[in-house]
Amino acid sequence: MTERLIHVQPIDADAASATMDSIHEPVVRNLVSVAFGKAWGRFARSFTLAGEEIPLRLPAESFDMAFYVRVMRALFSRPHYIRRILAGESVPPTPIVRTPMALNEEAAERVRQAISDPICRNLVTAALNEARKRIVKDEAAVEAELQAPPCLPFDMEFFATVMEDYFSLPWLVERLLDGQSPAQASGWDDE
Repeated sequence: MTERLIHVQPIDADAASATMDSIHEPVVRNLVSVAFGKAWGRFARSFTLAGEEIPLRLPAESFDMAFYVRVMRALFSRPHYIRRILAGESVPPTPIVRTPMALNEEAAERVRQAISDPICRNLVTAALNEARKRIVKDEAAVEAELQAPPCLPFDMEFFATVMEDYFSLPWLVERLLDGQSPAQASGWDDE
């Protein structure tokens, strides 16, 4: 496990932070910030209350955090779309991307299909659709920086599981959409 941890790491965290800092809309910034924390937390050792180490759930390759944040920014820049999904709107999946830049697409699809909660599944579907669109470079994209594909092959299964963790808490997403800070939305803020 230690050897794999040395080779599988988040990359471009500085570029990801710079992208987050460039988000001027507070609601979008907070949604992206929580998504960043969900992915970043996968690389940190953690323990149960009994002191037992929780196994790390790492991607197959190093994870391009800058690409991940660009995907999250694009997804959350349409809060009305997220609200419609939270209200029950169905999201059809886009076809699996067949390119070396998208790793574990079939496994990501199995993760998506196995999600029993329809709202969580539709939010994960929307996130996967957004990543696929950016991996294949949408010709209609206006901002080239936001459209840039990942620097390394992007583990879609890892991405799907991070999104499932995030979207399994729809109340958190709703509170962030309502303008609460991440601390307020998660209940960590005592004020």
